[in-house]
Amino acid sequence: MQAALDALEPGVHPSVEAHLCLRLANSERGLTADRLREAGLRAVTLYRSLDEPVRFTNALRVLAQVLYWYFPRERAVAQRFAEEAIVVARTSGDQLAIAAALKTRALMLELSDIAGKRELMEECLAISRRFGNDLQVGSVLSWMSEMEFVAGENIVRALGYGRAALRYAETSGSRMRLEISAANLAMYAAGAGEWKMATSTAARALRLSLESRSPAGITWAIQALACVAAGLGDYGRAARLLAFCDARCTSLHSPRQADQGEDVSARRLRLRLSTAMNAADLGRELHAGSVLTEEAAVAQALALER
Repeated sequence: MQAALDALEPGVHPSVEAHLCLRLANSERGLTADRLREAGLRAVTLYRSLDEPVRFTNALRVLAQVLYWYFPRERAVAQRFAEEAIVVARTSGDQLAIAAALKTRALMLELSDIAGKRELMEECLAISRRFGNDLQVGSVLSWMSEMEFVAGENIVRALGYGRAALRYAETSGSRMRLEISAANLAMYAAGAGEWKMATSTAARALRLSLESRSPAGITWAIQALACVAAGLGDYGRAARLLAFCDARCTSLHSPRQADQGEDVSARRLRLRLSTAMNAADLGRELHAGSVLTEEAAVAQALALER
């Protein structure tokens, strides 16, 4: 996307640049948070002057998500963009645009209003089942599983949605959705202490991400396996793998989405490690992990399958 933007000729129709910026802002995997924000802001600015309400809705909600996940101090602004997305979507009459806007609005609600979040997501799922395809339904189910995992009230519910999301991902034809759904399910399984499921699903996600050369996908799959290592009592390996993931979050792709699955999972893992290991051993293993090559980290992570 960036190469296409750089190659745009002067005088090209604004819709072309807007579309490319929207796709860039929605890519997440492999870009810094600042670049996602920049692309999202540009897309929203351009679509305001264009008669493309569905894409304008998408630009508003994608920007809202970027601000919410990566710029916590701008969450009030994110709320306004999310609310505007619903207004624009309802005006357009496009049901899937409405569903997507509701999904983003649900993200913005506090966990203290888990009932409200669930209500919005159930409405979104019903619309997606009626009007969408497997990719769209699977995406909603993935968000629902994430919501339940972060809420921490019912890990069984998170696993159920996660399994369903993976099934839809497998039939959607989207390799990226399959990678994400597998890594997410592994994270939830690790949270539930389902070590066999977590190991096999995370290993699958890791191999898929290696094949597609997805830096973020590799990171999150290895982080899930770090949680498995800790669950099996291999705290040194868990610390090394976590530190490897930490180092990549600021250099190869966007950071963990604040207060979402990877962030919550990493915080829980750090707490477990600090309790299980003395400070000197933990510091040594964290340093060793921070300088691991990708090849070495992958080997250590996949060794958990044996």
